[in-house]
Amino acid sequence: MSKIIKLILLVVVIALGWWVYNNMSTPMASSEPKVIGALYLRQHLDAYGGLKEGMKKLGYGRNDVVFDEVEIIPGPNFYQDVENGVKKLLADKVDVLWVSMEHQAEKALELTRKDGSNLPIVFLTRFHDPLAYSLINSYKSSGNNATGVATNLFEII
Repeated sequence: MSKIIKLILLVVVIALGWWVYNNMSTPMASSEPKVIGALYLRQHLDAYGGLKEGMKKLGYGRNDVVFDEVEIIPGPNFYQDVENGVKKLLADKVDVLWVSMEHQAEKALELTRKDGSNLPIVFLTRFHDPLAYSLINSYKSSGNNATGVATNLFEII
């Protein structure tokens, strides 16, 4: 091949590479923000506020993420309220489910297994080991659609 053809091919390859890099390497912006379904107790407002603040620090604004909120008030119908809250968020077709405690994560896992949605669930645990509580299969991989943060308040206290 002549040097001119090699030079032209080199320029074409570089131009194509530049175009692919600029047009394909960054994800296309979604026209609608992602919806985080948040199921929380009033006692967990600080944790929920921390989630929102953390999302802002990561650069997610109102055009990127919105929150569909369900506040649960502890009372005699607590477990039914948790179930209804999870069902409401699933019906709203949120993109990810954030729950502020183990019982909510347990119900969210049960209901997503039933409907086969595989919706990502992010949970917090305070009193129960998520492995012993069957929220995850192992610390290496949850083996399901849930992940979370666990603290042991008994050890901390």
